[in-house]
Amino acid sequence: MSTDGLERIWFLNTLVVIRVPPDRGTDDLCVLEHHAPKGDSPPLHVHHDQDEVFALLAGEARFHLSGRDFEARTGDCLLVPKGKPHSYLATSAEGGRFMTITRGGARDPGLQAITVNGAQAAISIQ
Repeated sequence: MSTDGLERIWFLNTLVVIRVPPDRGTDDLCVLEHHAPKGDSPPLHVHHDQDEVFALLAGEARFHLSGRDFEARTGDCLLVPKGKPHSYLATSAEGGRFMTITRGGARDPGLQAITVNGAQAAISIQ
């Protein structure tokens, strides 16, 4: 835990600050701040039990959603409905900083169920 009381974890190549953990409220609302270096791109994956909102706070990124690519800049927001394959690529030289907001699904903040290349996997982020 840092001096500001927020937990920080590494998920793949991205530093993630847990702004609102899902166990804080009653609806499993979770807000994460991601600091992704240029070129960072998680594997194409699916959240089966929750929508995900991306809000780009700094930099630029290319989002891939259901077979389509979207260029995003600071201030842009994207809704990824549950069940839709998605990923992103941080494209700006300084990388990208964005918030993700989710609700429902994974009750354990340290475990995220995803599908990678058609295979179900559980990835621990703690």
